[in-house]
Amino acid sequence: MKHKQTEDGNFLIKLEPGDRVINAINSIMEYLNIKAGLITGIGAVNNPTLGYFDINQKKYIEKTLTGNFEVLSLNGNIAQKEEKPFCHIHVILGDNEMKTFGGHLIEMEVTVTLELIVIPLKENLRRTPDETTSLWLWNL
Repeated sequence: MKHKQTEDGNFLIKLEPGDRVINAINSIMEYLNIKAGLITGIGAVNNPTLGYFDINQKKYIEKTLTGNFEVLSLNGNIAQKEEKPFCHIHVILGDNEMKTFGGHLIEMEVTVTLELIVIPLKENLRRTPDETTSLWLWNL
């Protein structure tokens, strides 16, 4: 994993083959001391696990896709959950037949690269448990 801060205070992050995306992003956010921010990216991954939150069951329904995929769009935000960085990311992925899949990113592994842009926010954004949904939501 490589990173560089731009003149305007944003970060360019390049994940390498074999990196587990969520783990790598959380680690670099902790290292860079980013407590809140926006994240976007593109790249190539394999065997992604995506989730869909079922409001009635109050849990994510997970599905692991097999094979290699292009990351057509990765968008999300960074906040603090129990004093550690927590990334909430959604992705749209494309396969070799040009079919797309999307959802909440549970995890995926980089195959070629994942190029990310992180825009830090000055707020110290925190997530706390929400009794209604059982999710950790922004505490505004």
